[in-house]
Amino acid sequence: MKQAQIGGFIVAAILVTLLLQGTVGLLLPVGALAALLVPLPAAYVTMRLGFWPGCMVVAGTCAVAFGLISQVAALGFLVQFGVPALLLTLLLRRGVSWSRAVTWSLILLLGIGCLFLYGMAARQQMGMTALVESYLQGEIETALTLAKDMELPAAQAAQFEKTVRNTGDLLLQVYPAAATVGYGLLLLTTLFGLVLAARSRYCIPGIPFDQWKIPELWIWGLILAGIGVLLADGLLAMVALNLLVVMLALYFLQGLAIVRYFFRTRRVSPLLRTLGYILLVLFLEEAMDIILVENIDGLGNIGDQVKVKTGYARNYLVPKKLAVEANTRNIKEMEHQKRQLERKAQKVTQASEVIKGQIEALSFEFALRSGDEGKLFGSVTTMELAAKISEAGIEIDRKKIQLDEPIKNLGDFEVPVKLPAGVIATLKVAVVASEE
Repeated sequence: MKQAQIGGFIVAAILVTLLLQGTVGLLLPVGALAALLVPLPAAYVTMRLGFWPGCMVVAGTCAVAFGLISQVAALGFLVQFGVPALLLTLLLRRGVSWSRAVTWSLILLLGIGCLFLYGMAARQQMGMTALVESYLQGEIETALTLAKDMELPAAQAAQFEKTVRNTGDLLLQVYPAAATVGYGLLLLTTLFGLVLAARSRYCIPGIPFDQWKIPELWIWGLILAGIGVLLADGLLAMVALNLLVVMLALYFLQGLAIVRYFFRTRRVSPLLRTLGYILLVLFLEEAMDIILVENIDGLGNIGDQVKVKTGYARNYLVPKKLAVEANTRNIKEMEHQKRQLERKAQKVTQASEVIKGQIEALSFEFALRSGDEGKLFGSVTTMELAAKISEAGIEIDRKKIQLDEPIKNLGDFEVPVKLPAGVIATLKVAVVASEE
């Protein structure tokens, strides 16, 4: 291939990458699909033309992102999309089977991601969990702003907000697993795109997908994770929940391989195959009715019957005894327990009002080093506020402290604290300059 053609391929790949990157900010499912396709142009150029042309696509995209947006945007593209494209294709070009290439790329990417997250947290003088929480909160607000611009009906807007906030709360608990599954899905989507675009220009090493199998002993990981979610508490329960998410994703992939094998051996027509995959996706999106037995922020109160995703209900709400399935038996039992639940809800409200009074009687002062114009060298985060409240004898989940972003300036602040039953307390915080 001539140099001019290679240059044209590289420029075209950069433009397509930028177009996909610009589409990522749109609402689901367009934004999610675009995000999965962002690494594909660089990966295709690498497979077809070589490693260095692929590096030029990634470098060119980073340069445009740096010039038009910011250094953070360029670095984010490199870590999220550029490195995955180059790692995967470098291993494939060296003859590593596609399953091992995906596995090794995933391990390296998680390591790089952890280092990147640690560096960002250290730079902002925050904990890694606090940084993830701040990022998720920003993404939630962005999604809600986009939904508001769409002028949805009030009922749909309320349901959308509930779904987004519930998803954010769940992701905060399983963000290690979410990162693993997300990077894995990104790599597999890129691999699938490379397979479709190959057309004898290059080959993808490894066995056919429909012959791929998970090692039999791995089933114990799924079993132990399920037991841990049901019986464990605290850190062990969170580890079990993360493991369960990863194992379910792996066995879903195994299920796809089995479906693919069935379609191939039965010589099912492409039309029926497509229909089968669509039905599979629709099955995964199936929702179920549940009855809440605890107040859950953004979802409802005790005794409410609501509709949620089946996976969210079966893997989290029901095992944690936050809800039960809304079948005939449970509905009848709930009718008998309605008065007890109402009394329980009243007690929860009364207890929240007591805690509200205790919190609003508090006033915390933080003395921190500051520079010109009252800008702090450090910051006050929900972690520090929760620790202060705990020292006062009140135990509050720091996720209930409604601080959009860490306090980084001197001054007096009123921070909302969300309590059960929808009760909101106001915490008074003063940040002053230290004498050092």
